[in-house]
Amino acid sequence: MLAAGLALASSVVWGVSDFVGGMLARRHSVAAVTFLSQACGVSALAVAAVLGGAELDREALAIGLAAGVFGGITIVTFYQAITLGQMSVASPLLSLGAVLSFAVAVAAGERPSALAYAGAPLALVGVVLASAEEHASGGQRRTALAFALAAPLSLGGSLYLIGLASQRGGGIPAVLGARLSSVALLLALAVVVRPTFRLGASALAATALIGMSATGAFVLFGYAADRGLISVASVLASLYPIVTVLLAYTFVHERLRPVQVAGAALALLGAALVTTA
Repeated sequence: MLAAGLALASSVVWGVSDFVGGMLARRHSVAAVTFLSQACGVSALAVAAVLGGAELDREALAIGLAAGVFGGITIVTFYQAITLGQMSVASPLLSLGAVLSFAVAVAAGERPSALAYAGAPLALVGVVLASAEEHASGGQRRTALAFALAAPLSLGGSLYLIGLASQRGGGIPAVLGARLSSVALLLALAVVVRPTFRLGASALAATALIGMSATGAFVLFGYAADRGLISVASVLASLYPIVTVLLAYTFVHERLRPVQVAGAALALLGAALVTTA
């Protein structure tokens, strides 16, 4: 139950982080927001690791570095999808990255319970229904959809590798490695596109907050995978779009339709089944 609780906690933190990050990305450069947030996140984690005397396992750090490449791609494609489309379209598609992580973990030998096998698709379908929103067609929308479809593929690889690294050497070195490589990737992007970093004091504070909270969510996920199964942790962590959409409904007034309410209930039912693993 501890592993399930950690994974669910990571989904809540991720949901809040993605909502705030999505709002910032609509008003400021995606490259600037993603790079600065990631830099703040990795800096905070590095300080915490030093002050806490954490041991940095080399294997976990190396696997984390590979995970960070996928993570950097995920961040850029997700925020770009949000700037071109709707948050409530990109978020549910991104959550499908858990499908890839679940499948890879099972193929690698993990064996969740029978109820978990039944609950995983229910939870993921529920998340998609809960997060889905009507959207217009057109060239820009199709471009947004392309970014939104690329994001879950890279997220699935990132989740599995972070889970694997956490099992090999702990969540701190796994996420630290992931953040280091993603920051390097985002820095290269910033050099190419040369975004403005004039965000203002409040935007900078929000950017630092989402960077640290997203990093914290990954650490929670890493600990969940270390204490349980990567497959199960991936599904439970993927519930975060429900948090994002509820926040969008509350603060941005994006519509919440009956099918979305039904989807949320289905996702919670699926999550309850998954936690039996």
